[in-house]
Amino acid sequence: MKEIGTVYSIVENNLPMKKSAILNTVYENYGYVLTVYSMAENTTISPERLTHPAIYFVLEGDLHIDSKEVKMTPEESQLRTLQYIFRPVNSLWGFQVDKDCVFTELILLNTSKIDETLCREKKGFFAGYISFKQHDSYVKRFVDDIHLKADIVSLDFNASIVMKEKGAVLITCLEGTGEILHDGKQMAFGKLDSFEVPSDEPLTINAKERMKLLRIMYL
Repeated sequence: MKEIGTVYSIVENNLPMKKSAILNTVYENYGYVLTVYSMAENTTISPERLTHPAIYFVLEGDLHIDSKEVKMTPEESQLRTLQYIFRPVNSLWGFQVDKDCVFTELILLNTSKIDETLCREKKGFFAGYISFKQHDSYVKRFVDDIHLKADIVSLDFNASIVMKEKGAVLITCLEGTGEILHDGKQMAFGKLDSFEVPSDEPLTINAKERMKLLRIMYL
């Protein structure tokens, strides 16, 4: 991401353009690829086979998945805002939207350690993936590899968490409001806001109300 050290919106940075489907790769290393898709209303992306597992996460709009080899019901194939879906290895998928949609694709390795619950349930809300710990923070990891880790963080009312990782950290707020303290600056942080810091830079998040965060660490 280009907005290091500043609260920003992935959606606002990737607003759909009329009659266009745009792919913006924001990270690629060690075989991992993080891409932001921006699809304007009534656009499609033709089915392609992906030989690695992937996780999709919708930031805005509704996404329809066109699975050519596995029959999916209308409910199974439709992703709403803040929902994720796990894409198995060697699947042939395309995408279609009726309205503007922004979503991310995280391509993993065939050897990636992915939480069994996520793989089994395949689809859901990241915010529902984790509970709260009274008066404290709680972390549940769903990708645990040497060079990339991803988890959901929950913060109870007025709880705080300090992060200082051996790698860049990208955080997106799923729900709630709070503030980020970084490099002597105090910044408001709320739903669908994102923030990134480089390796070994400390970051503190204070929750004003209950918060849930999506965190990806590139090691």
